[in-house]
Amino acid sequence: MEEQKKKLFTRANLLKILAFYLAFHLLFAAITAVFSTTFMQLFTVKEIGSADFTFNDLYYRVVEKSNFEKAAHFRREKSVLLINTGSLNKDKFRLELAELLLRLEDYEPKVMAIDHEFSIDSLKTGSPELIEAAAYYGNLIFAFDNTPDSNANFMNLGERGTVLFPKQISIRYYKNSDSTFAHKIAVRVSEKVQTMKRQLDSFPIHYSAYGIGFCDWRDDLNKLYDINFKAIEAIDFIEPDSATRAELKKLIKGKALIIGHLGFGNMYNEFDIEDKFKVPVDPLAMSGRERTMPGPVIHANAVENFLHRDGMFFEINGFWFNFIQQLVYLLYLTFILFGSMNKFIKLFILGTLSILSLFFVIEMMRRGIYITMGTTMLQLLVLEELSEMFQPYYKKLEKYFKSRTKKKINESI
Repeated sequence: MEEQKKKLFTRANLLKILAFYLAFHLLFAAITAVFSTTFMQLFTVKEIGSADFTFNDLYYRVVEKSNFEKAAHFRREKSVLLINTGSLNKDKFRLELAELLLRLEDYEPKVMAIDHEFSIDSLKTGSPELIEAAAYYGNLIFAFDNTPDSNANFMNLGERGTVLFPKQISIRYYKNSDSTFAHKIAVRVSEKVQTMKRQLDSFPIHYSAYGIGFCDWRDDLNKLYDINFKAIEAIDFIEPDSATRAELKKLIKGKALIIGHLGFGNMYNEFDIEDKFKVPVDPLAMSGRERTMPGPVIHANAVENFLHRDGMFFEINGFWFNFIQQLVYLLYLTFILFGSMNKFIKLFILGTLSILSLFFVIEMMRRGIYITMGTTMLQLLVLEELSEMFQPYYKKLEKYFKSRTKKKINESI
Protein backbone atom coordinates (compact mmCIF):
# COMPACT_ATOMS: atom_id res chain seq x y z
CA MET A 1 0.00 0.00 0.00
CA GLU A 2 2.78 2.42 0.93
CA GLU A 3 4.58 1.64 -2.32
CA GLN A 4 1.40 2.33 -4.32
CA LYS A 5 1.02 5.71 -2.60
CA LYS A 6 4.63 6.58 -3.35
CA LYS A 7 4.15 5.61 -6.99
CA LEU A 8 0.97 7.66 -7.23
CA PHE A 9 2.24 10.86 -5.60
CA THR A 10 5.36 11.27 -7.67
CA ARG A 11 6.29 14.68 -9.00
CA ALA A 12 5.40 13.63 -12.55
CA ASN A 13 1.94 12.36 -11.53
CA LEU A 14 1.15 15.46 -9.48
CA LEU A 15 2.12 17.65 -12.43
CA LYS A 16 -0.13 15.55 -14.66
CA ILE A 17 -3.10 15.91 -12.29
CA LEU A 18 -2.52 19.66 -12.07
CA ALA A 19 -2.19 20.01 -15.86
CA PHE A 20 -5.43 18.09 -16.52
CA TYR A 21 -7.24 19.98 -13.74
CA LEU A 22 -6.28 23.36 -15.22
CA ALA A 23 -6.97 22.22 -18.79
CA PHE A 24 -10.47 21.00 -17.93
CA HIS A 25 -11.31 24.17 -16.01
CA LEU A 26 -10.11 26.32 -18.90
CA LEU A 27 -12.16 24.22 -21.32
CA PHE A 28 -15.36 24.49 -19.28
CA ALA A 29 -14.75 28.22 -18.76
CA ALA A 30 -14.38 28.65 -22.53
CA ILE A 31 -17.60 26.69 -23.15
CA THR A 32 -19.42 28.88 -20.61
CA ALA A 33 -18.08 31.99 -22.33
CA VAL A 34 -19.35 30.72 -25.70
CA PHE A 35 -22.78 29.94 -24.21
CA SER A 36 -22.86 33.49 -22.85
CA THR A 37 -22.64 35.09 -26.29
CA THR A 38 -25.56 36.23 -28.43
CA PHE A 39 -26.09 34.16 -31.56
CA MET A 40 -27.28 36.14 -34.60
CA GLN A 41 -28.90 38.64 -32.15
CA LEU A 42 -31.97 36.38 -31.93
CA PHE A 43 -31.49 34.55 -28.66
CA THR A 44 -28.95 34.13 -25.91
CA VAL A 45 -27.20 30.78 -26.21
CA LYS A 46 -26.56 30.86 -22.49
CA GLU A 47 -30.28 30.68 -21.85
CA ILE A 48 -30.66 27.37 -23.66
CA GLY A 49 -27.42 25.84 -22.44
CA SER A 50 -26.31 24.42 -19.13
CA ALA A 51 -25.45 27.80 -17.61
CA ASP A 52 -28.91 27.85 -16.02
CA PHE A 53 -28.98 24.16 -15.13
CA THR A 54 -29.05 22.90 -11.56
CA PHE A 55 -30.23 19.59 -10.15
CA ASN A 56 -31.78 21.44 -7.21
CA ASP A 57 -34.80 22.31 -9.37
CA LEU A 58 -35.79 18.61 -9.30
CA TYR A 59 -36.84 19.17 -5.69
CA TYR A 60 -40.00 20.96 -6.82
CA ARG A 61 -40.88 18.15 -9.22
CA VAL A 62 -40.41 15.56 -6.49
CA VAL A 63 -42.68 17.53 -4.14
CA GLU A 64 -45.26 17.97 -6.93
CA LYS A 65 -45.25 14.23 -7.67
CA SER A 66 -46.26 13.56 -4.07
CA ASN A 67 -49.14 16.05 -4.62
CA PHE A 68 -47.72 18.31 -1.92
CA GLU A 69 -49.35 16.01 0.67
CA LYS A 70 -46.45 16.16 3.10
CA ALA A 71 -45.26 19.65 2.19
CA ALA A 72 -46.57 21.98 4.91
CA HIS A 73 -44.58 24.84 3.37
CA PHE A 74 -46.80 24.67 0.26
CA ARG A 75 -50.09 23.99 2.02
CA ARG A 76 -49.76 26.80 4.55
CA GLU A 77 -52.42 29.49 4.06
CA LYS A 78 -50.95 32.35 2.05
CA SER A 79 -50.77 35.84 3.55
CA VAL A 80 -50.66 37.51 0.12
CA LEU A 81 -53.34 37.99 -2.52
CA LEU A 82 -52.69 39.25 -6.06
CA ILE A 83 -54.68 41.73 -8.12
CA ASN A 84 -54.20 41.76 -11.90
CA THR A 85 -54.09 45.31 -13.24
CA GLY A 86 -53.82 43.92 -16.77
CA SER A 87 -57.62 43.92 -16.94
CA LEU A 88 -57.77 47.71 -16.54
CA ASN A 89 -58.14 50.05 -19.53
CA LYS A 90 -54.66 50.87 -20.88
CA ASP A 91 -55.67 54.38 -21.99
CA LYS A 92 -57.15 55.23 -18.59
CA PHE A 93 -54.85 53.06 -16.50
CA ARG A 94 -53.89 55.62 -13.84
CA LEU A 95 -57.46 56.84 -13.45
CA GLU A 96 -58.88 53.31 -13.09
CA LEU A 97 -56.08 52.31 -10.71
CA ALA A 98 -56.90 55.33 -8.54
CA GLU A 99 -60.55 54.24 -8.42
CA LEU A 100 -59.44 50.69 -7.56
CA LEU A 101 -57.33 51.89 -4.63
CA LEU A 102 -60.24 53.84 -3.19
CA ARG A 103 -62.54 50.83 -3.53
CA LEU A 104 -60.06 48.40 -1.98
CA GLU A 105 -59.99 50.27 1.32
CA ASP A 106 -63.49 48.95 2.08
CA TYR A 107 -62.18 45.37 1.94
CA GLU A 108 -59.80 46.05 4.86
CA PRO A 109 -56.49 44.65 3.57
CA LYS A 110 -53.53 44.65 5.93
CA VAL A 111 -51.36 46.47 3.39
CA MET A 112 -51.44 47.31 -0.31
CA ALA A 113 -48.31 47.20 -2.46
CA ILE A 114 -48.22 48.44 -6.04
CA ASP A 115 -45.76 46.65 -8.33
CA HIS A 116 -45.75 49.28 -11.07
CA GLU A 117 -43.37 52.02 -12.16
CA PHE A 118 -44.93 55.42 -12.85
CA SER A 119 -42.99 58.07 -14.73
CA ILE A 120 -43.15 61.70 -13.63
CA ASP A 121 -45.77 62.76 -16.14
CA SER A 122 -48.64 64.85 -14.78
CA LEU A 123 -50.16 65.11 -18.26
CA LYS A 124 -51.10 61.44 -18.40
CA THR A 125 -54.78 60.75 -17.81
CA GLY A 126 -55.47 60.03 -14.16
CA SER A 127 -52.12 61.21 -12.74
CA PRO A 128 -53.62 63.76 -10.28
CA GLU A 129 -56.34 61.28 -9.27
CA LEU A 130 -53.77 58.52 -8.65
CA ILE A 131 -51.61 60.79 -6.50
CA GLU A 132 -54.71 61.91 -4.61
CA ALA A 133 -55.83 58.31 -4.03
CA ALA A 134 -52.37 57.36 -2.77
CA ALA A 135 -52.39 60.34 -0.43
CA TYR A 136 -55.86 59.42 0.85
CA TYR A 137 -54.89 55.84 1.63
CA GLY A 138 -51.49 56.87 2.99
CA ASN A 139 -50.19 53.39 3.75
CA LEU A 140 -49.08 52.12 0.36
CA ILE A 141 -45.84 50.45 -0.71
CA PHE A 142 -44.56 51.29 -4.19
CA ALA A 143 -42.07 49.51 -6.42
CA PHE A 144 -38.59 51.02 -6.65
CA ASP A 145 -35.98 50.12 -9.28
CA ASN A 146 -33.05 51.98 -7.64
CA THR A 147 -33.24 54.95 -9.99
CA PRO A 148 -33.89 58.47 -8.53
CA ASP A 149 -37.08 59.00 -10.57
CA SER A 150 -38.57 55.60 -9.70
CA ASN A 151 -42.09 56.46 -8.46
CA ALA A 152 -40.75 59.80 -7.24
CA ASN A 153 -44.32 61.22 -7.29
CA PHE A 154 -45.14 58.98 -4.34
CA MET A 155 -42.02 59.43 -2.19
CA ASN A 156 -43.95 61.27 0.51
CA LEU A 157 -47.13 59.20 0.18
CA GLY A 158 -45.86 55.83 1.31
CA GLU A 159 -42.83 53.56 1.23
CA ARG A 160 -40.77 52.32 -1.69
CA GLY A 161 -39.30 48.84 -1.87
CA THR A 162 -36.76 47.65 -4.43
CA VAL A 163 -38.13 45.15 -6.94
CA LEU A 164 -34.83 44.32 -8.67
CA PHE A 165 -33.74 40.68 -8.49
CA PRO A 166 -30.11 39.56 -8.22
CA LYS A 167 -28.62 38.91 -11.67
CA GLN A 168 -29.61 35.38 -12.76
CA ILE A 169 -31.43 33.55 -15.55
CA SER A 170 -34.08 31.60 -13.66
CA ILE A 171 -35.09 33.51 -10.52
CA ARG A 172 -33.83 31.33 -7.68
CA TYR A 173 -32.47 34.10 -5.44
CA TYR A 174 -33.96 37.19 -3.80
CA LYS A 175 -32.07 40.16 -2.37
CA ASN A 176 -31.21 39.89 1.30
CA SER A 177 -32.20 43.39 2.37
CA ASP A 178 -34.75 45.24 4.49
CA SER A 179 -35.27 47.63 1.58
CA THR A 180 -36.81 45.00 -0.73
CA PHE A 181 -40.43 45.14 -1.85
CA ALA A 182 -41.19 41.77 -0.24
CA HIS A 183 -39.57 42.54 3.12
CA LYS A 184 -41.44 45.84 3.46
CA ILE A 185 -44.72 43.99 2.79
CA ALA A 186 -43.87 41.25 5.30
CA VAL A 187 -43.08 43.80 8.03
CA ARG A 188 -46.54 45.32 7.56
CA VAL A 189 -48.19 41.90 7.79
CA SER A 190 -46.42 40.76 10.96
CA GLU A 191 -44.44 42.54 13.65
CA LYS A 192 -42.47 39.33 14.19
CA VAL A 193 -40.57 39.73 10.91
CA GLN A 194 -36.92 40.26 11.76
CA THR A 195 -34.35 42.60 10.31
CA MET A 196 -32.29 40.81 7.66
CA LYS A 197 -28.80 39.64 8.54
CA ARG A 198 -26.20 41.12 6.20
CA GLN A 199 -23.75 38.23 5.76
CA LEU A 200 -25.05 37.42 2.26
CA ASP A 201 -26.35 39.64 -0.53
CA SER A 202 -29.10 37.18 -1.48
CA PHE A 203 -30.84 33.99 -0.39
CA PRO A 204 -32.46 31.10 -2.30
CA ILE A 205 -36.24 31.52 -2.50
CA HIS A 206 -38.14 28.54 -1.13
CA TYR A 207 -41.07 28.79 -3.52
CA SER A 208 -44.43 27.97 -1.95
CA ALA A 209 -46.31 28.02 -5.27
CA TYR A 210 -45.96 25.87 -8.40
CA GLY A 211 -46.09 26.44 -12.16
CA ILE A 212 -47.22 30.01 -12.89
CA GLY A 213 -47.73 30.39 -9.14
CA PHE A 214 -51.30 31.71 -9.02
CA CYS A 215 -54.89 30.81 -9.85
CA ASP A 216 -58.17 32.69 -10.14
CA TRP A 217 -59.79 33.05 -6.71
CA ARG A 218 -62.99 31.47 -8.06
CA ASP A 219 -61.28 28.52 -9.75
CA ASP A 220 -61.60 26.06 -6.86
CA LEU A 221 -61.45 23.12 -9.29
CA ASN A 222 -57.83 23.96 -10.09
CA LYS A 223 -55.64 21.18 -8.66
CA LEU A 224 -53.26 23.84 -7.33
CA TYR A 225 -56.03 25.94 -5.75
CA ASP A 226 -54.84 25.18 -2.20
CA ILE A 227 -51.18 25.62 -3.18
CA ASN A 228 -50.90 28.71 -5.37
CA PHE A 229 -51.61 32.36 -4.58
CA LYS A 230 -55.18 33.52 -5.18
CA ALA A 231 -55.47 36.21 -7.86
CA ILE A 232 -58.31 38.63 -8.56
CA GLU A 233 -58.98 40.61 -11.73
CA ALA A 234 -59.01 44.36 -11.05
CA ILE A 235 -62.29 44.74 -12.98
CA ASP A 236 -63.99 42.42 -10.46
CA PHE A 237 -64.02 45.37 -8.08
CA ILE A 238 -65.78 47.78 -10.44
CA GLU A 239 -69.41 46.88 -9.71
CA PRO A 240 -69.53 43.56 -7.83
CA ASP A 241 -72.88 42.23 -6.64
CA SER A 242 -73.45 41.91 -2.90
CA ALA A 243 -72.58 38.19 -2.79
CA THR A 244 -69.28 38.69 -4.68
CA ARG A 245 -68.45 41.68 -2.54
CA ALA A 246 -69.00 39.65 0.65
CA GLU A 247 -66.82 36.80 -0.66
CA LEU A 248 -64.04 39.19 -1.66
CA LYS A 249 -64.11 40.94 1.69
CA LYS A 250 -63.83 37.61 3.50
CA LEU A 251 -60.90 36.69 1.25
CA ILE A 252 -59.04 40.02 1.49
CA LYS A 253 -59.56 41.19 5.08
CA GLY A 254 -56.27 41.15 7.01
CA LYS A 255 -54.21 40.03 3.98
CA ALA A 256 -51.49 41.79 1.98
CA LEU A 257 -52.43 42.82 -1.55
CA ILE A 258 -49.84 42.97 -4.32
CA ILE A 259 -51.31 44.97 -7.17
CA GLY A 260 -49.45 44.29 -10.41
CA HIS A 261 -49.49 42.98 -13.95
CA LEU A 262 -50.28 39.28 -14.37
CA GLY A 263 -51.57 39.36 -17.93
CA PHE A 264 -53.11 41.81 -20.38
CA GLY A 265 -56.87 41.34 -20.66
CA ASN A 266 -56.86 38.48 -18.18
CA MET A 267 -54.43 36.83 -15.80
CA TYR A 268 -54.09 33.66 -17.90
CA ASN A 269 -52.85 35.45 -21.04
CA GLU A 270 -49.86 33.20 -21.81
CA PHE A 271 -48.84 35.31 -24.82
CA ASP A 272 -48.19 38.34 -22.63
CA ILE A 273 -44.65 38.07 -21.23
CA GLU A 274 -44.50 41.57 -19.72
CA ASP A 275 -42.83 41.40 -16.28
CA LYS A 276 -42.60 37.61 -16.46
CA PHE A 277 -39.58 35.53 -15.50
CA LYS A 278 -38.13 32.05 -15.73
CA VAL A 279 -38.49 30.16 -12.46
CA PRO A 280 -37.35 26.79 -11.04
CA VAL A 281 -40.95 25.71 -10.35
CA ASP A 282 -41.68 25.52 -14.08
CA PRO A 283 -42.95 21.92 -14.53
CA LEU A 284 -42.21 21.80 -18.26
CA ALA A 285 -38.45 22.40 -18.44
CA MET A 286 -35.19 22.11 -16.52
CA SER A 287 -33.32 24.54 -18.77
CA GLY A 288 -34.19 26.77 -21.74
CA ARG A 289 -37.35 27.75 -19.92
CA GLU A 290 -40.01 30.20 -21.03
CA ARG A 291 -40.93 33.29 -19.02
CA THR A 292 -43.96 32.05 -17.10
CA MET A 293 -44.15 33.62 -13.61
CA PRO A 294 -45.07 37.30 -13.19
CA GLY A 295 -42.85 39.45 -10.97
CA PRO A 296 -45.63 40.10 -8.40
CA VAL A 297 -45.90 36.33 -7.81
CA ILE A 298 -42.15 36.03 -7.18
CA HIS A 299 -42.38 38.88 -4.66
CA ALA A 300 -45.32 37.10 -3.04
CA ASN A 301 -43.19 33.97 -2.62
CA ALA A 302 -40.44 36.05 -1.05
CA VAL A 303 -42.98 37.58 1.36
CA GLU A 304 -43.96 34.10 2.52
CA ASN A 305 -40.27 33.34 3.11
CA PHE A 306 -39.86 36.43 5.27
CA LEU A 307 -43.03 35.66 7.22
CA HIS A 308 -42.14 32.02 7.85
CA ARG A 309 -38.42 31.81 8.57
CA ASP A 310 -38.78 28.13 9.46
CA GLY A 311 -39.60 27.53 5.80
CA MET A 312 -36.61 29.44 4.40
CA PHE A 313 -33.65 27.54 2.99
CA PHE A 314 -30.36 27.61 4.87
CA GLU A 315 -27.77 27.69 2.12
CA ILE A 316 -24.43 25.96 2.53
CA ASN A 317 -21.92 27.87 0.45
CA GLY A 318 -18.80 29.98 0.72
CA PHE A 319 -15.11 29.09 0.87
CA TRP A 320 -15.32 25.66 2.52
CA PHE A 321 -18.13 24.48 0.26
CA ASN A 322 -16.12 25.46 -2.84
CA PHE A 323 -12.96 23.91 -1.35
CA ILE A 324 -14.67 20.55 -0.75
CA GLN A 325 -16.22 20.67 -4.21
CA GLN A 326 -12.84 21.20 -5.88
CA LEU A 327 -11.24 18.54 -3.68
CA VAL A 328 -13.83 16.01 -4.86
CA TYR A 329 -13.09 17.13 -8.42
CA LEU A 330 -9.35 16.50 -7.92
CA LEU A 331 -9.91 13.11 -6.27
CA TYR A 332 -12.09 11.90 -9.11
CA LEU A 333 -9.60 13.21 -11.67
CA THR A 334 -6.86 11.25 -9.90
CA PHE A 335 -9.11 8.20 -9.92
CA ILE A 336 -9.74 8.25 -13.67
CA LEU A 337 -6.11 9.07 -14.56
CA PHE A 338 -4.43 6.45 -12.41
CA GLY A 339 -7.14 4.01 -11.33
CA SER A 340 -6.57 0.44 -12.44
CA MET A 341 -10.28 -0.28 -13.01
CA ASN A 342 -11.68 -0.42 -16.51
CA LYS A 343 -13.69 2.38 -18.01
CA PHE A 344 -17.10 0.77 -17.47
CA ILE A 345 -16.52 0.30 -13.73
CA LYS A 346 -15.29 3.88 -13.36
CA LEU A 347 -18.41 5.24 -15.07
CA PHE A 348 -20.62 2.93 -13.02
CA ILE A 349 -19.07 4.20 -9.77
CA LEU A 350 -19.48 7.84 -10.81
CA GLY A 351 -23.06 7.23 -11.96
CA THR A 352 -23.92 5.62 -8.63
CA LEU A 353 -22.31 8.47 -6.69
CA SER A 354 -24.19 11.01 -8.86
CA ILE A 355 -27.56 9.41 -8.10
CA LEU A 356 -26.79 9.19 -4.38
CA SER A 357 -25.64 12.83 -4.38
CA LEU A 358 -28.86 13.87 -6.10
CA PHE A 359 -31.00 12.04 -3.54
CA PHE A 360 -28.93 13.61 -0.76
CA VAL A 361 -29.35 17.17 -2.13
CA ILE A 362 -33.14 16.79 -2.55
CA GLU A 363 -33.51 15.28 0.93
CA MET A 364 -31.52 18.17 2.38
CA MET A 365 -33.85 20.62 0.61
CA ARG A 366 -36.81 18.82 2.18
CA ARG A 367 -35.16 19.55 5.52
CA GLY A 368 -34.57 23.20 4.62
CA ILE A 369 -30.88 22.98 3.67
CA TYR A 370 -29.87 24.23 0.23
CA ILE A 371 -26.70 22.78 -1.32
CA THR A 372 -26.16 23.89 -4.91
CA MET A 373 -25.72 20.97 -7.27
CA GLY A 374 -25.05 22.54 -10.64
CA THR A 375 -23.09 21.39 -13.65
CA THR A 376 -20.03 20.13 -11.73
CA MET A 377 -21.52 16.62 -11.65
CA LEU A 378 -22.18 16.79 -15.39
CA GLN A 379 -18.56 17.81 -15.91
CA LEU A 380 -17.38 14.79 -13.93
CA LEU A 381 -19.44 12.51 -16.14
CA VAL A 382 -17.49 13.61 -19.24
CA LEU A 383 -14.05 13.70 -17.61
CA GLU A 384 -13.37 10.09 -18.56
CA GLU A 385 -13.91 10.81 -22.25
CA LEU A 386 -12.04 14.11 -22.13
CA SER A 387 -9.08 12.58 -20.34
CA GLU A 388 -8.72 10.01 -23.15
CA MET A 389 -8.80 12.84 -25.71
CA PHE A 390 -6.19 14.84 -23.78
CA GLN A 391 -3.79 11.95 -23.16
CA PRO A 392 -2.03 12.04 -26.59
CA TYR A 393 -1.54 15.82 -26.35
CA TYR A 394 -0.20 15.56 -22.82
CA LYS A 395 2.26 12.86 -23.85
CA LYS A 396 3.54 15.08 -26.66
CA LEU A 397 3.83 18.01 -24.25
CA GLU A 398 5.59 15.83 -21.68
CA LYS A 399 7.96 14.48 -24.33
CA TYR A 400 8.74 18.03 -25.48
CA PHE A 401 9.65 19.25 -21.99
CA LYS A 402 11.70 16.13 -21.30
CA SER A 403 13.71 16.65 -24.48
CA ARG A 404 14.32 20.32 -23.58
CA THR A 405 15.42 19.38 -20.09
CA LYS A 406 17.74 16.71 -21.46
CA LYS A 407 19.18 19.21 -23.94
CA LYS A 408 19.88 21.74 -21.19
CA ILE A 409 21.62 19.10 -19.10
CA ASN A 410 23.82 18.09 -22.02
CA GLU A 411 24.69 21.72 -22.74
CA SER A 412 25.73 22.30 -19.15
CA ILE A 413 28.12 19.33 -19.08
